[in-house]
Amino acid sequence: MWTRDQVLEASHAWQWVPPGAEKLRIEGVLVIDYPDWARMGFYAMPGQVQDAERAVSAVCDAARKRGRVSTEWWVTPCTSPAALEGALIERGAVASDEAEILAYDMTGGRPTIPVPEDVHAVLVNDARSLDDAESVTAAVWGGEPSSGDRREDQLRSLGDSLDVGGGFRVVAYADGTAFATAGCQVVDGVARLYGGCALPQMRGRGGYRQTLNKRLEVAHDHGARLALVHARVNTSKPILARLGFQSFGEGRLYTLIV
Repeated sequence: MWTRDQVLEASHAWQWVPPGAEKLRIEGVLVIDYPDWARMGFYAMPGQVQDAERAVSAVCDAARKRGRVSTEWWVTPCTSPAALEGALIERGAVASDEAEILAYDMTGGRPTIPVPEDVHAVLVNDARSLDDAESVTAAVWGGEPSSGDRREDQLRSLGDSLDVGGGFRVVAYADGTAFATAGCQVVDGVARLYGGCALPQMRGRGGYRQTLNKRLEVAHDHGARLALVHARVNTSKPILARLGFQSFGEGRLYTLIV
């Protein structure tokens, strides 16, 4: 069984470092400098730091030297001292997003998820399913579907259930139309569930539940025994709570102009 400390440790260890991103350590703060296409910016993930004021100043200085105009700070129950959040707010940081840290212990098996019969989800494993997933993601989150070298890199990673980083994506269809997609990464027995979205005009059709069911099926088959989500409070959280996911605290994202 997974303890609260283990779940929070797994949440804090969750990092996305795609091609083109640079991982830094600044005054004890893990920072990932993302490429523009990732839309994540200069992203700080503070854990335990010695001096909150010094850490905030150092990260902002590094961002400025790299031509960044702002920093993003992901603050969670693992962030210590609590004064770091106060230091951000005093400097004018604005809370730009929040998420609930939810988890489901799959040691005894996967949750039972009711899914509609007219919706099916498949693993993204070829050019068509990749393009379908990318189109849905772009329509929901903005930006453009991957193309050029980035699309070719993604195509080369397909074929097996998991890519070299333990990741995979799924896409859901209704009446032959792709309308929902989501991703997962399996690391150290943890299924990191991310990016779940559905086309606005087709919400309520069960796309999120179907993509969740498929992801947990694949992840469990590959040894995952904890399902972990940073869930949006007003969208995925109510669905996950009804399925038995438990809350382990809240994460807040702050944007701080440098």
